[in-house]
Amino acid sequence: MASRREEAAVRLEEIPEGPIKALLLHHFTSSFRKGYIRAEGTTLPDYFRRFAQGIKQFNVREDDVWVASFPKCGEN
Repeated sequence: MASRREEAAVRLEEIPEGPIKALLLHHFTSSFRKGYIRAEGTTLPDYFRRFAQGIKQFNVREDDVWVASFPKCGEN
């Protein structure tokens, strides 16, 4: 049986060389977003590495409220 720590480990993979990686690096990089990784099948900016374990081990309580919406954009 896997320990709680092993269950909480986030599997991070490098994006393999190929057209997807080339597209990401050409069109979607900046000084803030220098590269990409795959975390459990989802492509995310490389800086996600710093937050992965904390997010995976976040303790959600029964009375937590989650707000999900589109980000505000524009000048208003």
